[in-house]
Amino acid sequence: MPNFTLHLARRAGFCMGVKRALQLAEAAAAEKSAPVWTLGPLIHNNAVVAYLAQRGVGAVNTPAEIPAGATALIRAHGLPPDEEAALRRVATVVDATCPLVKKNQQLIEQLSAEKFWVLIAGDAGHAEARGLIARAAAGAVISSLADAEKLTLPPRAALVAQTTFSPALYARIAATLTARFPALKVYPTLCAATEARLKEVREMAARCEIVVIVGDRHSANTARLAEAAERARVVWVESAAELNADDWGDVKNVGVSAGASAPDWVIAEVVAKLRVKS
Repeated sequence: MPNFTLHLARRAGFCMGVKRALQLAEAAAAEKSAPVWTLGPLIHNNAVVAYLAQRGVGAVNTPAEIPAGATALIRAHGLPPDEEAALRRVATVVDATCPLVKKNQQLIEQLSAEKFWVLIAGDAGHAEARGLIARAAAGAVISSLADAEKLTLPPRAALVAQTTFSPALYARIAATLTARFPALKVYPTLCAATEARLKEVREMAARCEIVVIVGDRHSANTARLAEAAERARVVWVESAAELNADDWGDVKNVGVSAGASAPDWVIAEVVAKLRVKS
């Protein structure tokens, strides 16, 4: 039977942007007798999507699926301008975009107005990255140092990052590009809360043989936590049901952290299951 010491991250679970989006969704559902809709999942967590569905908040893939005159929420990751406009044509819109994401969207619009070519360090295809690049008059999304090494930039260019992008990778990309293109403007657009969580998980992995990461597998910030814990054995779970500590062997220290979209009740269930073994 395993017998280990459990170490819990001080910063885990909902971030400010996710809390705000969830509160807006709950308030909209409470005010309306008809269903409330989101274009895509409000946040990247299946448990939260299911929780919202029980309260009358549904997710659809296109604005055409939303009944005329309904209430719709813009997801925490934001939307490209054309999708947002299409949503506003058919629905009363509540904007649940994370304020940090919104700030980055506005920065890119400003840079584009000033004729900058905008490079975004982000996860290709991620909802936030899609919403950011769609606001650039000209630019591209890159996801790796290899991408950066192949780039040729115009004289007037700027670099920004998806808020949940890896801080270490962003620093390497920025250093590589500024060495080749000294005129490149680099903006600090990462989420400070995400950076603090990553630092804590790295420290946890240095003293724990196993680090349990709780969060949806579609969540970019949860993936960053798993990467940050690579010094230890990483056990990534979406729920307590996926945990099986019996095959962990003779471990002494187990850490637990969670992505910014992981709800408190899921984290609590994981911790409760681990406490039985500790």
